[in-house]
Amino acid sequence: MSPVGWRIGKEGPEYRFLAIREPLRQRELPGLENPQLPFPTLDMGEACYKLFGVVTNRNLPGDEVIRWHRARCGKGEEVHAVMKNDLAGGQLPSGQFGANAAWWGIVVLAYNLNSLMKRLAMPEGWAPKRLKAVRFGFIWPAGWWRMPAN
Repeated sequence: MSPVGWRIGKEGPEYRFLAIREPLRQRELPGLENPQLPFPTLDMGEACYKLFGVVTNRNLPGDEVIRWHRARCGKGEEVHAVMKNDLAGGQLPSGQFGANAAWWGIVVLAYNLNSLMKRLAMPEGWAPKRLKAVRFGFIWPAGWWRMPAN
């Protein structure tokens, strides 16, 4: 492989930088004179391109890395949303960095244990469910039927 696009550290991991240039089919938005697109573009006279970059340490061919990246479809954002909203990671308990770091560590541990429980201990089909669906569809009915009558 060519050393262009690679960063090799003495002790660190090896990273590869991939640049993607896709032609834009529609350059202008109707009704706007100077549109501000939410991504970088490259204007080359007749053609206009959307620019995108990927940094990876995977040893796959470039086209496979790009396909793998596009197949993820925002799964990282979904994980962060679950940790922030479902597991109270968005409500930090203190103004002190150490306490908040410990809180976030507990949130990450809870997320991992929840994912493990859904994959290994629960019936098939429960793995993609969010925590609220698990609570109301699996945990709550089990506790409801075992409550003593008054």
